[in-house]
Amino acid sequence: MRCLTAPKALLATAAGLMVALLSTGSGYALWMANNSTGLLAATPTVTGFAVQRDGGQADYATANSNSVNLFLTAVDAKALMDGRGATIYVPFTVTMMTSGTNGMNFSIVVGKPTAGSFLANAQLEVFPVAQGGCTSPGQSGNLEGITGVATSETPRQTGTVASQYWCLTATSTIPSYKTTATANGTDQMGGVVEGSTTWQVYTGPSPGLQEPVSITLTYKTTKLGGT
Repeated sequence: MRCLTAPKALLATAAGLMVALLSTGSGYALWMANNSTGLLAATPTVTGFAVQRDGGQADYATANSNSVNLFLTAVDAKALMDGRGATIYVPFTVTMMTSGTNGMNFSIVVGKPTAGSFLANAQLEVFPVAQGGCTSPGQSGNLEGITGVATSETPRQTGTVASQYWCLTATSTIPSYKTTATANGTDQMGGVVEGSTTWQVYTGPSPGLQEPVSITLTYKTTKLGGT
């Protein structure tokens, strides 16, 4: 987790996500008092952007980068394998902060899995959901210029925080084949004895060797009358 030291303090959202705030202009007034992480004051140029998958650590934008990432990993590949294919669901939250009259848009780019890897042939989709709604399949729509926080005609003296809930799914058919072994014979009483066993064999790359697949979110502040 990347943190900014005081006075670049952290903002605690209602969802418990700590958003690292950074200044996009020359003025910056965000301070902590009495061990509180509440927002006390912010200039119109303060912005914050973060992404966090459920149960994971958040990635925060910094003064040097306006992009954040989450990843599909070998753990996710194993979960897909254990489910014998079908779909896995990865909920994540995008949290934003703007102030003044500024708004914020962002874009999402889904990385391509390494050729020949377990997820190489998986279908990856990213789509918005209601909170707790990452439970059923969906399709990626336009992932460019997504409105995160609308611009405001009235300057906001304190930061406006907004959260959006998203779902990342990976769907794949696990390549496999079935094989059956059959044996028969005669017991001591002269009776015929037969038996068979069938098992399914997976053929393909190891999910444990899956290299991370990045999903990159990049924000851009917007202003009234243009960007």
